[in-house]
Amino acid sequence: MNPLDKSAHNPRSHLEDLLARAAELPAAERDIFLSAECGDDQVLREEIYAHLLAESRGVARKKLSSRPGPVTSAVNQALLGSEHDRRVELLGKVIGDYRLVAIVGVGGAGTVYLGERADRAYSAQVAIKVVANTQLSHEVQRRFAAERQILANLNHPYIGRLLDAGETFFDEPFLVMEYVHGEAIDRYCDNQRLTVAERIQLFLKVCEAVQYAHRNLIVHRDLKPGNILVSKEGIPKLLDFGIAKLLDESAQAVLQDGFVAHTRVHDRLLTPEYASPEQIRGQPVTTTSDVYALGIILYELLTGTRPYAVNAHNQLELERSICIQDPIKPSQMASALSNDATVTNPLVKDANLIPTARNTSFAKLEAQLKGDLDAIVMKALRKEPDKRYRSVEHLMDDLNRHLHQEPVEARQGNRWYYTQRFIRRHTLGVMTGTAAIITLIA
Repeated sequence: MNPLDKSAHNPRSHLEDLLARAAELPAAERDIFLSAECGDDQVLREEIYAHLLAESRGVARKKLSSRPGPVTSAVNQALLGSEHDRRVELLGKVIGDYRLVAIVGVGGAGTVYLGERADRAYSAQVAIKVVANTQLSHEVQRRFAAERQILANLNHPYIGRLLDAGETFFDEPFLVMEYVHGEAIDRYCDNQRLTVAERIQLFLKVCEAVQYAHRNLIVHRDLKPGNILVSKEGIPKLLDFGIAKLLDESAQAVLQDGFVAHTRVHDRLLTPEYASPEQIRGQPVTTTSDVYALGIILYELLTGTRPYAVNAHNQLELERSICIQDPIKPSQMASALSNDATVTNPLVKDANLIPTARNTSFAKLEAQLKGDLDAIVMKALRKEPDKRYRSVEHLMDDLNRHLHQEPVEARQGNRWYYTQRFIRRHTLGVMTGTAAIITLIA
């Protein structure tokens, strides 16, 4: 019988009865009992869970309402507890059409769960991001709502898709996104032992996703390997727009040649290791801030470490490292790591694994990075935003030129440099022509 039919005459009595019976059952049997008694009435089930949890923490149960609605403030306070407890307690609960089955990640804007269809209508796994706090600040609510709107407007093969959104029974906003079976891009590249050229080709796909977001007037602001997962098929997915910034006319953004010249937002939500100098200083953030973060990621993919270690707990050291200190060129880092990794960079535990993960040696890696790639990475990492690549598209163009043995814009070479590029692209033709000239001279 439907639980609503049972409670038609005396809903409060029915709720009290269900709660009393559920409280006597072991935890393992409680879910089965409530699923049978509550049927499709998810609101009723969640209220019973809330009061059971409140009682277990010593909070007196208040009089149940005649119709399930928002839980009392006393219950809310009981639910808060420690943040860790709250995350665990959500496991097994149903949100929307999905049941939370495991915690897969914890970030500043919320907790990410692995979810599956509660009705088992079809087999599907999703990632569900929940702000695990019933007392949300206005700023967190605003940012989460912005993330939902941002993701709803994005449709790209290399960006995680938004499937659903809403709020839990406890007014906690949540996002349902496609679940990416993959690993962070840096670990993926190392585990697959991708060469330098293969890493660049994969990185270019990530750049496509970022450039797509920029064309939609969106700056990610938190690009890092952990937010770029790669599937076993080698398909990258850009995730977590939780601190992304939506640029529109109301923010007086000026879009010129793919570059957002100005924005009025000055908050400092960032990951210090991948933050640009303007983010550290609290200055306006533009699309070139994402170019800088991409430069850090590319540096890490090529060398196995970041250009400098930062101390996120000391503002002065943080500003000195990112805003003043010049990064070491990738080729010089490879050379230094081959001599003494512990002295060069404390982030490296075993330098011998770096060339192995790239199917090469330190000497060959240094040779591959020297020249074009040094120039490309260093241009992306310029301290002054206006001296970096004007857009992600320009960064992509230079990387493609490098792969095709063409002169790169970041490297202002002399005639000999352009001659070398020409010879590399047309080796057979140059050799044939040289041989013909020598024959004629002879």
